[in-house]
Amino acid sequence: MSELAYQEISYDERIVAFVDILGWSNAVVGQCARPSAEIGWLVHLFQRSVQQAAGHRNFYAKLRGFPGITDDVEVSQFSDSIAISVPIGNGQWVLEEQLRILTDTACQNGFLLRGGIAKGELFHQGSMLFGPALIAAVNMEKAANYPRIILHPSLHDQFHQGSVLLESNGAAYGRRKTWRTDHDGSVFFDYMQPFNAQEIFPDSGRPAWTPSINMLTNYKHLICLGLVDFRSELRVYLKYCWAKDYFIRVASEYPSLNLQPAIIEKDGMHWAFETQAWPK
Repeated sequence: MSELAYQEISYDERIVAFVDILGWSNAVVGQCARPSAEIGWLVHLFQRSVQQAAGHRNFYAKLRGFPGITDDVEVSQFSDSIAISVPIGNGQWVLEEQLRILTDTACQNGFLLRGGIAKGELFHQGSMLFGPALIAAVNMEKAANYPRIILHPSLHDQFHQGSVLLESNGAAYGRRKTWRTDHDGSVFFDYMQPFNAQEIFPDSGRPAWTPSINMLTNYKHLICLGLVDFRSELRVYLKYCWAKDYFIRVASEYPSLNLQPAIIEKDGMHWAFETQAWPK
């Protein structure tokens, strides 16, 4: 192998998220299979959301002087799996943006995501992706169990508080609310948070942040459909039970949104959206 070829495939130190689209196989084959035209459209949607990363690079480059901002982001998709990687030093904000795009796209089209995030040696250029960090991220995805994208423990200290928000003069005024600690100690991407959720520092002089655009209503409908449709499939049903508990936790944090911490019951083909009981 030539020296040039060796240099082209040398590892970089990167953070990589490996994400699976849950329920994709059922959407393609089986009793719940969607029409082929719809599957084609869904593939197009996910590919478009992946391609947006390249389109965002100019925007990221303008913000490159701020901590956590880089224009070096790689995104790949193969079947129902998506990989995103960024540099270790300044890639957190960009990674959070890409995860937000993916989770929102999935929810709007009836899917939840599961994944793992790890750091280490990685080669990632276009569709070429390999290295120890990828193996670690895949193992984290397998350990996630529920529809959540979890951090490797080595990233907890760096990520779990969320990326810092800065004034134009560089002074910090808050943090993004993008990570949540689960009951088992796992730290996962807090994808049900309203758009641009923020924790404002008390001494910043800024007013408290109030939610506006949120995806909770979308998740409310999606979770209940899963609880009803997968009652007889315990493994899948438990994943939606976890999502239900997660929904309740987030909804309770935003009383101003007037969201009931209960979803819907199914009575034949009739759906009642504001009942007090969850599907059993």
